[in-house]
Order: sequence, then C-alpha cells, then structure tokens
Amino acid sequence: MKNTTLLWTLILLPILALTSACAPDITEPNDSLPSAQVRFIHSASTTGQLDFAVMNTIGATLLYVQRETEYGRQYRYDFFKTGERDFRLLPSRTTLNIARTVVTLDANLKFTAFAVDAENAVDTLLLIAQDTLATPSEGKAFVRFIHASSDAGAISIAGENVSVSNFERRGISPYFTLDAGSYNFTIQFSDNTTLTVPQIFFSQGVYTLVISGFRNAGSSQVPLNVRSYLDVSL
Repeated sequence: MKNTTLLWTLILLPILALTSACAPDITEPNDSLPSAQVRFIHSASTTGQLDFAVMNTIGATLLYVQRETEYGRQYRYDFFKTGERDFRLLPSRTTLNIARTVVTLDANLKFTAFAVDAENAVDTLLLIAQDTLATPSEGKAFVRFIHASSDAGAISIAGENVSVSNFERRGISPYFTLDAGSYNFTIQFSDNTTLTVPQIFFSQGVYTLVISGFRNAGSSQVPLNVRSYLDVSL
C-alpha cells in the first residue's frame, strides 16, 4: 500500500505542477480511437476545490487531471479509450486521495462522474452515471434527477409527467421526456414537508438535476439546493 501511494505521488506531482488551473491536462483522450466520453460534476458541498483525476489501472499511469474544480460546477466531456479506468478525487493541489471508483468504459458511451457527500465529508466513492446518447425531439427535453444530499433521507419527487418514489442518497433516476417549458417540481421528505423547485427546460435539451447540500444545514454548511446541468458534448 505504501509503495502504491508513493508511486501515485511521484506520478502526480510533476503533472500537477505543469497543468494549467483552468484546463485539463489530457494525455490519453483521442476521438479517433474506440472511446467513451466522461465529464465531471462537483456536487460535494462539504469541501472546497477538488482535483479530478483519471488513471489507467494497469501501471497506475495518470491519464487526465482537471484541477481546481468548484462546488456547483460541471466540467466538459472528454474522450477516453475503452477499458478499466480509475477515477479519483484529491483536495486541490495535493496528492491525498479522498475518493476513488474503478469503472469499465465501453465504446461510444457517455458518463458523468459526481463528487458527493457522505455525512460531513466527501463520499469515498465517486458516483458514476451513464448518460443518454439520444437527442430529444423538437419541443421536448430529457430530465433526470441525482440524489446527492447526505442528510435529506429518502425523498419523493413529483411534477407534471415526473414521479420518483423512495429516492435514496446516491440515487439516479431514469430520464423523463417533458415538453420544453417551465415546471414546478415538489420534493417531499419523510416527515411530509415539501420543497418546491422551479425549473425551465429548453427544446432538445438534456438536463441533470442534482439535489445536494444539507436539509438541516449548520452555520458552516451549504443548505439543500437543486442545480440544473445541461449535458453538452465536445
């Protein structure tokens, strides 16, 4: 284990030092090879900036790093060759691994990796969701929900043509097909209290709505919120 940690440190430090703060350092992605697309969304309200890294599981080679990601923001899709990939999170400008998930990437698919909370810390597993490849028809939108709040418990979500029951933390809903326009969704908690969430969806948009933060937020915690992310490919 010590040797693995040392190897990761030796590999990561020089690359982090050379990487721009605003652009990912990419050595592998190549859209001319069999590949998948992956983007990152920072939904862990308990932490500040994170570095999102992807490694090859054979030889522990660092393939990609997106530095200084911020809570509530998404980062672009990039291409990765198929096979097993080791997704990791590190506090920005450190070599401390705080979350890790190994996933097999299949050709011609799209994925989103989410940093999420577990109680008062970042979950040690990234949440990986497979994204749709379809495009909504004119006048329609695709909408799904991600449950990334660590203290909201199981919730229900209701709205026009939307119904999600017993939705647990780390839950990923199916995509719902909705008419483009304005909506009010209702989140119902286990004590039967509710939260109304207004949203606007545009024609042919593909949206991921992430519920994160704390329902019972303390003075230094981010209150529960719902953020809408529009899926955008390269």
